Amino acid sequence: MQAPKNFKAMAKLFVVRAFSVVTGIKNCFSTQAMTTDGWYATGDYGFIDDGDLYVIGRMKDIIIVSGQNVFREDLETLVNSLECVYPGRFVAFGIEEPAQGTESLAVIAEMWSDFESGRAKDIEREIRRLVWSVLGIIPRNVKVVSQRWIVKSSAGKISRRETRQWFLQELTQSNFTMQTTRH
Repeated sequence: MQAPKNFKAMAKLFVVRAFSVVTGIKNCFSTQAMTTDGWYATGDYGFIDDGDLYVIGRMKDIIIVSGQNVFREDLETLVNSLECVYPGRFVAFGIEEPAQGTESLAVIAEMWSDFESGRAKDIEREIRRLVWSVLGIIPRNVKVVSQRWIVKSSAGKISRRETRQWFLQELTQSNFTMQTTRH
């Protein structure tokens, strides 16, 4: 993402303080994000341009791969530029790698046309090359799937959390199958 012309600062964390916010937070949610003097950490990030604040994402959505911040929005724009990927049907997330002390990048994209496994493998290679050429990171896991594989909420929004859980479950099952058939 390119900074605006009059870019001032990237905010890592927004905090707000107002009676209605504080009352609502104290009554409904965990107060872990509340400071003792009444400020609430929203978990958003963004920038200020000519005195206007632009919120562009959530801190929890940043994937950190070997010390490099990867913004899901950038990945989504990048992968959605491929004609073979179903528009808007893409998910990226981090997978914790405790032994390496970092996260690895996983990418799930739905194929635009009827699913063909050979074509899916070609698209997976194309996604890896694209992400590497633009961001300098090779995703550890890339999976191209049939349409409607990615989980959506009842409101029609993509559920990254549930899609991630489903992917990890499949990954665990396939690793188990691979390990048991190798012996």
